[in-house]
Amino acid sequence: GLLLWLITLNAWARRLAAILGLAFVYVMSRVYTIPTVPFWNSLFTYWLFLATSLLLGSSLLLFMDALAARKDPEKKAALLLGWYPVFIVLAFILQMLVIPLQLLLAQSPFSTYLLAWHLTLLLFGAALGPLLLIRNGVNEMLPGACRTCPCPLWIRAGIILLLIVAGEVCGRALFYSGYTWFGM
Repeated sequence: GLLLWLITLNAWARRLAAILGLAFVYVMSRVYTIPTVPFWNSLFTYWLFLATSLLLGSSLLLFMDALAARKDPEKKAALLLGWYPVFIVLAFILQMLVIPLQLLLAQSPFSTYLLAWHLTLLLFGAALGPLLLIRNGVNEMLPGACRTCPCPLWIRAGIILLLIVAGEVCGRALFYSGYTWFGM
């Protein structure tokens, strides 16, 4: 679906890619919810996969659209004040609600360190980064206001994307550290 959208650049292909992506998230979460692994066998696995895909997808689309809007100030302002920062923050909040509930089932001694790295990187990338983008977007629209971060939008969006990817790598390590297999 994403490849079809990249080729045709039609809105219907983008919607198809989003629907197929959500279906893929559901299928992948169902693959991991098996009774022999208690940490994964919960509804929290689906919500964690959904929050991760929303977070990574929104930050990747923000970065790609920021690259495309380098020469157009109207598109740049629309990105800064648009839905991508909102989705990034909402997905971050969803993860912050789901992670503690799922960690109640964790039995790994390394989960504290991984959780600290995961939450720190996500906090800077997924919560503080979009807030900085929105603040810069408001400042850029006001005449005579100075910007908080003088670097271009695509670099700021790239930093947000890298922080979120690094946080999610720690999150995957945390997720797999909870693997305890009970044979049947």
